[in-house]
Amino acid sequence: MKKIAVIYEQRDNIGLARFVASTIEDVFRDYAFVENYFLNELPDNFKITADAHVLKDSSVITPARNHLNNFDTLVILQRDINSNAIKALKELPAGTDVLVVNDTYKSSVEIIYALYGLKISHLNLFPYNPDEVHQSIYHGFSVAVTPGEAHLVPPFIEKTVDIGPREVSSMTLIKLMDILSLDIDRIHRNLIRHIKKYFDTSIGFHDVYLNNYLKSKVFNKMLNSSGSATIIVDDQFEIIFANEKAEIEILSSQDSGTSEPERNRTSLKDAEWLSLLGDNSKEVTTEINGEKYYIEKEPIAVMDEILGYYISLQNERSIRDIEQTARKKLDNRGLRAKYHFSDIVHGSEVMAECISTAKTAARTDHTVLITGESGTGKELIAQSIHNYSQRSDAPFVAINCAALPETLLESELFGYESGAFTGARKNGKTGLFEQATGGTIFLDEIGDISFQMQLSLLRVLQEKQIMRIGGDSMISVDARVIAATNKNLIEEVKRGNFREDLFYRLNVITVNVPALAERSDDILPLMLHFLGDSYRGLSPYDKDLLKRHPWPGNVRELESVATYFETFKSLPEYLKSYGSGMEYAPSDAPAFDPENIKRQILDIILSGTQISHGLGRSALSENLKERGIRIGDKNLRSILKQMSENGLITIEKGRIGMRITSKGYQTLKILSYMPK
Repeated sequence: MKKIAVIYEQRDNIGLARFVASTIEDVFRDYAFVENYFLNELPDNFKITADAHVLKDSSVITPARNHLNNFDTLVILQRDINSNAIKALKELPAGTDVLVVNDTYKSSVEIIYALYGLKISHLNLFPYNPDEVHQSIYHGFSVAVTPGEAHLVPPFIEKTVDIGPREVSSMTLIKLMDILSLDIDRIHRNLIRHIKKYFDTSIGFHDVYLNNYLKSKVFNKMLNSSGSATIIVDDQFEIIFANEKAEIEILSSQDSGTSEPERNRTSLKDAEWLSLLGDNSKEVTTEINGEKYYIEKEPIAVMDEILGYYISLQNERSIRDIEQTARKKLDNRGLRAKYHFSDIVHGSEVMAECISTAKTAARTDHTVLITGESGTGKELIAQSIHNYSQRSDAPFVAINCAALPETLLESELFGYESGAFTGARKNGKTGLFEQATGGTIFLDEIGDISFQMQLSLLRVLQEKQIMRIGGDSMISVDARVIAATNKNLIEEVKRGNFREDLFYRLNVITVNVPALAERSDDILPLMLHFLGDSYRGLSPYDKDLLKRHPWPGNVRELESVATYFETFKSLPEYLKSYGSGMEYAPSDAPAFDPENIKRQILDIILSGTQISHGLGRSALSENLKERGIRIGDKNLRSILKQMSENGLITIEKGRIGMRITSKGYQTLKILSYMPK
C-alpha cells in the first residue's frame, strides 16, 4: 500500500485536515493511505518520506523544502465547491451584492475565483477580511456566503449561505493517481463516484476527465476485442499502449518463480522482429516466442510529421481459429456448400469431361449455367464449383426458384425494408443476394421464374446492385451467380417464355450434366456408393437390369432403387418389367447397352428424316431389328417418350413423325456417332 503525505504549516484547522485525508482515502482505499504532517511541529532535520506529497497550498512550498527529498512527487491541494452549494447560489437574484466570508482575506479571494470559475457570474462577490470586521465598508451587505465558517459572518448580515467545506478537486486526485501509478479500474470508479456526488458534471476539469476516460475505455475495449496483438509506440519506439493480447503474448515473460507473466518490455527499440519491418515494409512474417506471426506497421502522422507507429501482430494459430469459427457460423446458418468434386462418383468419360469443364469454370468468377435433366445432380456440381473457387470460405446460398410464388421469391432474393407490406418483419429482412455477398448464390430451376422476375434478375446481373422491397436506395452486392435448369432455354427463348438478354447473361459458361442413361458406366459405381456392403447382394441379373434401365429419374431414381434394394433385398418390380419387354443378348454385348440404344435411335432418326417428313415408329423398330436390337413396342414407346421429354427428339402425328433436335444432334456428336 502506498503512502500519501498531506502537509500543513500548522495545526490550526484539524477539521480540514481530517476532511481532506478522509476524501483522499475514500478514493484510493485499499491502495493508499494518508498521513498528515504539520511543519511547525517537525524537528529541523526531519524528512517526510512518502510516495506522494500534497501541500495545503502554494505558501507551504518554502517552509516544506527542508523536510522533502523528492520534489517530483509534489501536488498542490486544490479544492472545489460541491454541486448543492452551486445550486443554492444560482437561486440568489441576479445583481445581489454578496460578502464572501472565510478565515483569511486570501482564502476569501480564493473562494471568489472558484465561484467565478464555476460560472457564478450573476452575483457581485466581495472578499471579507476578518481583520477589518469593524470597518463600515461591510455594513451595506445583507447576504453572505461562507465555506463552513458561519461563526465569522458579521452579525448584521441578514442571510447566510453556508456552502460547506470545499471538496478535494478532481484535478488533485487525478494527479495523485498518476504520481502513484495507480491507473486501476476500481480507483477510476471511486473517482467517478466522487465527481458525481460532489460536482456539477457539466463544467470543470472533471468533465474533461470523464469524457477522456470514457473514450479510453472504448478505445481499450475495441483493441482488446480485435483478436490481434496491438502495440502503439512513439517515434522512438517507446511503448505508449499495448492491448491485453500484446501484453501477454509479446511483451511478457514467464519466470519460473511466478504464477503470472510479468511485462519485461517498455520499448521495442531492440526487438529483433521489429527490425525486419524496416522503414518502408508494412508486413512481414516471423516467429516470436515459438509462434508464427504476421506483423504490420503503420505510421501515425500529422501531415508529414511522424508521431509514432501502430503495430499489429496476428498469430497464425488465432487466424486459423477465426476462420474455423467463421466457417462454423456459416454452417450453422446453412450457408455452406457441403460437396466437392471428389464427392462426385463416376466412371464414365462423359462425366469426367463434365467435371473438367466445371473445374475450369470454378477458377473464374464468371456466371455459370448448369443444364441437365432433373435428378442428374446439378446442385452437386454447383456446390463443387463454389468449393473449388476462390470464394470457398464465403457463403453459398441456394434457392429453388420453382418452389416459391413470385412475390415470395422476390422478397427472398432481394429482401425488404420494415413495413414494406403486411406481415413484414419489424426490422425488415436481408435478401439472399446480400447474404451471399463475397460468395455464391445458386438459382436452381431458373427456367421457371416469371417474366417480371427475369427482368429484376437481369438488372442485378448487369448492375451488381439490388434494391430491397420498400427501399429507396441501391445496395451493392458481390455474389457470383450459378444458375441451373432442366429446360432447354434456347427453345424457351424462341417460344417467348424466357428473355433472350437474360439468357445471354446467364449463359457465360455452360456446364451440361449428362443424363444417367448417357453414362451407363456410372450406374454400378453409384450403386456401390449408395449400398456399401449391401452391394454384394446384387446378382448378375440385377446388374443387367440396372444397366438396361433408361433411368428417366436419373441419379435420384437410382438412389431410390438402392434404398428399395437395401430394404427388401431385391430390385423394384417395375425394373424387371422394363427388362421383360426386350430381347437382348448377354449383358457384355455393347449393342444392347441402353446408352447404345439411344445412340442407335438418334442415328436412325437422323438418317431417315427427309425434308417433307420425319420417321415413324414402325420404320424405327424395323431399322433397330436390322441392327440386331429387338425392343418390345411398349418399351420402345417409353424410351421415345423419355427422349422427347429430354429434348433429344420431337414426336408429331402423321407424316411429320419423329425428328432429331439440335440437342439430340449435339448429344450424338458428343458420343462420337457423327461422321467427322
